[in-house]
Amino acid sequence: MSLRNDVPLVSVIIRTKNEEAYLASVLSAYARQTFRDFEIVVVDDHSSDRTLEIANYYGCRIITVPGGRFSHPYSCNLGANAAKGEYLVFTNGHSIPASEKFLQNGIDNFSNDRVAGIFALPLSHEDGTIADKLIYDLAGYSIGNLRYRIDSLPRLFLNPKRKPLGISLLGTTNAILRKRLWQEYPFNESFNGGLGGEDADWAWHFVSTGYEIIHDPKFRVRHSHHLRIRDIFWQLQNWRYMVTAERTPDRQRKYF
Repeated sequence: MSLRNDVPLVSVIIRTKNEEAYLASVLSAYARQTFRDFEIVVVDDHSSDRTLEIANYYGCRIITVPGGRFSHPYSCNLGANAAKGEYLVFTNGHSIPASEKFLQNGIDNFSNDRVAGIFALPLSHEDGTIADKLIYDLAGYSIGNLRYRIDSLPRLFLNPKRKPLGISLLGTTNAILRKRLWQEYPFNESFNGGLGGEDADWAWHFVSTGYEIIHDPKFRVRHSHHLRIRDIFWQLQNWRYMVTAERTPDRQRKYF
């Protein structure tokens, strides 16, 4: 079985670290997509389970993160550098596309030249914890189509430097970016010391120069971290720090 396309319009960049529990479901969902003009690039951080065996079975191109070099922005940039597509989809080995039109729904938004990127808040896995369902499904099902533009962000969402305050304009759990814009401004590997928020920083860079970021709920994935209730509060606080760079997050994000 092969998900490789030598001259693709879209490159799907999947970051992995011991993802055998979900990766076959993720790649099977891509194999069923109605949109077919894509390749899959797996960026792997030295998995010790069956992750690479599964990726090879589906014909993915595999890139290994150099030892000791892992960070979220670095792994995204590593995959983007190797990608052949005009559009870059960033995701991970446990984010399962929620529909067979996932890619088509995302790409359809780029008919407007001023759109820099697309994302959607995820839903929880069906086997997710109660906490996962609270944090993901509550937001994922309640937030519809949004267009983030510099002239449409309410002042209460902006700090004195006119940067977003406590809201995410993008998330590489599932996002599509124009590669030419990524080439102009790759993910900032020093943002928050590489501990997170580089995706929101990327989005703000282009929103502040006149581009749009779109939240499209038809571009959802199912994604869980199997959180406990107390983990939600730490997660929400860390997201706030990551988005604003108000303070360095408490520690490296454990998950993609």
